[in-house]
Amino acid sequence: QFGKQEPGENSEIPLTLKYVRPGGGCVPNFQLFEKGDVNGEKEQKFYTFLKNACPPTSELLGSPDRLFWEPMKIHDIR
Repeated sequence: QFGKQEPGENSEIPLTLKYVRPGGGCVPNFQLFEKGDVNGEKEQKFYTFLKNACPPTSELLGSPDRLFWEPMKIHDIR
């Protein structure tokens, strides 16, 4: 999610790092997480924990026509 900023598959992410951003043969020296949903039915437990650990920043969730997950909750990451 995160505005669909990384549309590729999990297997494409290391290649993107190595050849595109930042490029230059970059190979991370840390473990990468797999992509996953931060909101909605399939949100990862990690994000559920983080969102429930802090109060929502605003009562306003945002314009439903610009959001693309279900169900929408007040703690969702916008």
